[in-house]
Amino acid sequence: MGRHLRGCRQELLLDRLPPRLWLWLWLWLWLWLWLWLWLWLWLWLWLWLWLWLWLWLWLWLWLWLWLWLWLWL
Repeated sequence: MGRHLRGCRQELLLDRLPPRLWLWLWLWLWLWLWLWLWLWLWLWLWLWLWLWLWLWLWLWLWLWLWLWLWLWL
């Protein structure tokens, strides 16, 4: 088994790329990964910020409503 692979090596297209191009590909990959990570981080941060804002708004509204009802009734 595997006798036909002895002495020969399958070359991939990526094996023929020059090292400088490999370096650029890796840098672009890391750059895109970092950008997506920051994008998702900011998205979650803004989502939590809006969630807490709405929560505090509703809490203050309910407190003012109860205070108003308690004072006027």
